[in-house]
Amino acid sequence: MVAQNWMLVAFIAPICWALVNIIDLWLAREVFSNEEEATAIIGIFGLLPWVSVLIWGFPQIDLTYGVLSVIGGLLFMTFNYFYFRSLFASDDLTLVSILMNLAGLVVPVLAAMLIHERLTAVNYIGIVIIVIGSVVACLNGRIVNEHLKRIAWPMAVAIMAFSLSMVAEETVYQKANFHGGLLFFSLGLFLGGIYCYSKKVLREKKVFKISRTVGFGFVIVESINLLAVVGSHYAIKISPSVSFVAVIETTVPAFIMLLSLLVYVACKMLKVATKHTALLEAQLAGYQNKIFAIIVMAYGVYLLG
Repeated sequence: MVAQNWMLVAFIAPICWALVNIIDLWLAREVFSNEEEATAIIGIFGLLPWVSVLIWGFPQIDLTYGVLSVIGGLLFMTFNYFYFRSLFASDDLTLVSILMNLAGLVVPVLAAMLIHERLTAVNYIGIVIIVIGSVVACLNGRIVNEHLKRIAWPMAVAIMAFSLSMVAEETVYQKANFHGGLLFFSLGLFLGGIYCYSKKVLREKKVFKISRTVGFGFVIVESINLLAVVGSHYAIKISPSVSFVAVIETTVPAFIMLLSLLVYVACKMLKVATKHTALLEAQLAGYQNKIFAIIVMAYGVYLLG
């Protein structure tokens, strides 16, 4: 039954990542001092799936696929590192989101080249339509050329690392069980996080500490992020194509707008004053184009189905 409704599972990740992305800009501005701190936190929390060993035991997985899953996790951490590097360099979530949506086109190309995935012409048309819609949903005024020059190469690395990570996990889940693949992927996350943490500590010769309040916020944010990762991977496992999952995840901008609207309305109704309201208002700018983009993306999803 779940396999037949793979598309519902695939939407778990973009919904969760939309919420995380809204918070990421605030974290980049006011909490983290650089991309190494942000990546380290993700990696340390990435080890949480191993708690499941206490319930289901140690997973049985072929060494080759275990190593490939670890590599997939390291690639995902590479993506996070360069994603945050771009965010720190530009402070432009709109531009970063637009570029990140290109992964929806890169994954099908890599899947065709590396694992010989073949889709129908209608499927490819649906993929292109969704990516176009996601780009339109991100547009909020003109693109700042200086920002684009500053983050072009780190975003190129981020997109390629993210895409390769998805294709690697597709290969793993074709042959191995989901539990084993996910755990070794999370081990890759942890190793990447420890590397970033150690690099920062050795360079600055001091331990990175966070306050109790911010630490509680991290637990919430990274739990949501981890739920997105698990949802994305399970969707890869049960879906007809990793390309379908990748392009559905480009719908994040649509959910950013919808969630921003919900939070903004809730704050107004409850008369909750927050200095971060401006961030929410920024996500609602150009809502007419974004509504049109959501309709376009919905049609693209229909073509995938």
